[in-house]
Amino acid sequence: MRLKTARVTLMAVALLLGCGSDPGPGAEASDSGASAEAAALDAAPAAILNSASASAPTTATPLDSSVAEDPMPDASGPSDSGADSGSDLDAGTASKPEAATCPEGPLATRPFEGASVTASEVCAGFTFTEGPVWVPSRGALLFSDFQIGMADQNYPGRIIEHRPGADCQVLVADIGANGLALAGDGRVLVCRHDLQVVGTLDPITLATDILIADYQGTAFSSPNDITVRSDGTVYFTDPAWQIGNRSERLPQRAYRRVPAGELHVIDDIPRANGITLSPDGGRLYVSNGDSVRAYALGEDGSTSTWSPFVDSGSDGMTVDCAGNLYITTAGVVRVHDPEATLLGEIQLPEGADTTTNVAFGGPERRTLFITGGSKLYAIDLAIPGWPH
Repeated sequence: MRLKTARVTLMAVALLLGCGSDPGPGAEASDSGASAEAAALDAAPAAILNSASASAPTTATPLDSSVAEDPMPDASGPSDSGADSGSDLDAGTASKPEAATCPEGPLATRPFEGASVTASEVCAGFTFTEGPVWVPSRGALLFSDFQIGMADQNYPGRIIEHRPGADCQVLVADIGANGLALAGDGRVLVCRHDLQVVGTLDPITLATDILIADYQGTAFSSPNDITVRSDGTVYFTDPAWQIGNRSERLPQRAYRRVPAGELHVIDDIPRANGITLSPDGGRLYVSNGDSVRAYALGEDGSTSTWSPFVDSGSDGMTVDCAGNLYITTAGVVRVHDPEATLLGEIQLPEGADTTTNVAFGGPERRTLFITGGSKLYAIDLAIPGWPH
């Protein structure tokens, strides 16, 4: 089947003044502990896509030490709305999903028994998988697959769809996507390193738009991972791993976009990477190459202080309804409870050595999907997940 390339409509951007924040104590500037993206930047050319079931390959069917956030706007104007295209998250054409909530409980005390379990392979033959998100309107998992070895072309890529029980298929053939998240109106938020923006994708029509174009008129480097609070606040990271042949013009950071459209710098974080929220929306986790930090959030979603959470770096992350944090590191998924105690590890099948991101999905959100290298993996767990 011939695929249609999603059309990107660039919208006019209004520029207003804003203010950033200095890096707080504890921000890691070290280049050690690279993520899977950093480690694979010079990987071999792309493999031909083959999707597969867990048993056999088939041919793919085309288709928070403390630091304050930057000051809030004063009476003279917002801190920055120049990075917003005006694409309101409540104005999408996608059917609005039911509000995502966790079951009342009681929940299981652990997501799995024992010290470790092993996930199963779902499909294979990709180049570099990332950014999984469950999309109820399609009854499917979407994830990114981009050409990690093609820096001279700014890492072209696509979005893949997996419906449980079916093969993995190309959904959007030409979009430089990394992290994905689901907005309250049902649209998918897309960290696009091809355009250096945060965009949107209507999961029904596949129409694309730009939500956050820049910061005070300056282009981002390569938006990497993203999460959305229940009130519509968007948080995302902007390192420089997929900057390709372009110049780095902003510090590597984490940002917060309020529902009204103002954009705030949370913190300068060298090698900022995975980002996710606790189920109650009161804590924001941000990782870099060496550690995961936890930011306390105010009622309006603003950050105030942060504290070290674990001293292990992570790529993408997610949480379950019990507040356990799932981090991707060293080829495994480590699960920590809200007090940072290690509960156990989810391993990959023998021979797999890369984990890049995780997301819960399935009808009851009890399936943890894991992206890593050229493959997608999955495992059913006892505690449902929160669909950030």
